Amino acid sequence: MYAGRNEIYPRRGRGKERGVTREKALSEADVLIRGPLADALAEMDECGVPYHIAEVRRPLLTQCLYALQGRFRVQEELEWACKAAGIRPPGKGVVTWTLKSKHLAGRAVDIVPVRDGTLLWDYTGNRAAYGAIAAVMIKHGFAWGGDWETPDYPHYEM
Repeated sequence: MYAGRNEIYPRRGRGKERGVTREKALSEADVLIRGPLADALAEMDECGVPYHIAEVRRPLLTQCLYALQGRFRVQEELEWACKAAGIRPPGKGVVTWTLKSKHLAGRAVDIVPVRDGTLLWDYTGNRAAYGAIAAVMIKHGFAWGGDWETPDYPHYEM
């Protein structure tokens, strides 16, 4: 049985996932969220909730490229820019609506549920898995992106 610990998994069909370890996530997190994040991750481990930490602190260049995703007329140019910046090439849809992400200051974390070694990026059909993570994160004081008008299900911030 899965012990609930964070692990970096390969994402099917997209190559190696660029997730971070618990230690790296906590070191990247702003002091404001470091304690609550450590407590929430420990509780998920204790409860056996399988999860993957996708991202905490995000460089401004990465945020800019995410903001362009889905808006660029020539997708190949955006893919080239991402490769040049050393970040995961984008999909086709819009990823973010802002350049003011709390990821820039290390005050946000993206956590994705895992089932049988597969990252569950799609919320549809995986509501219970997202709900288990959200319940723990909210209990520890995080706001959940899944509650927003335009939901961002893996996103938690303070």
